[in-house]
Amino acid sequence: MTAVFALRHAYDSIVGAHAPAEIFDMMKSFTTNLLAISAHGWTEISNFAASFENLLAPLLTAVIRKVPAASLVYPTELDSELNNFLLPRTTTLDSLFAGAAATRMPDFDFDMDMDNLMTDDWFLEAFDGTDQFSWEGMDLDQVALPTAPHVAP
Repeated sequence: MTAVFALRHAYDSIVGAHAPAEIFDMMKSFTTNLLAISAHGWTEISNFAASFENLLAPLLTAVIRKVPAASLVYPTELDSELNNFLLPRTTTLDSLFAGAAATRMPDFDFDMDMDNLMTDDWFLEAFDGTDQFSWEGMDLDQVALPTAPHVAP
């Protein structure tokens, strides 16, 4: 899905850097790999491969026909489906467990204020002389280091 997302949103760059046959071959190799995995009994992967192909079809058609990005028409319902695969959103457990009551996953309160994350004082208090991995008294010149095996030319 990341490849489809990249092709969708960086169409000009990708089409400018690669021949249509290269893009087509790369995308088809992704489908081939998905189908090979699903052949081992993973039905979820075959459903994913079908979604992948559905989202990829308009883009590959445009690449093969050499449609410029300004003329590229990507249906809004496919755009929404593609975004649902990759962009963050609120998750509900009912999508994971069929028939379960909709339960909103908890929001995690993560403070990005790095000043409160770890200060030098906290670090010094945590390791004030209680270092169980003391290097004191260790002569590093006497430590035997592993050597790489010799390979004949």
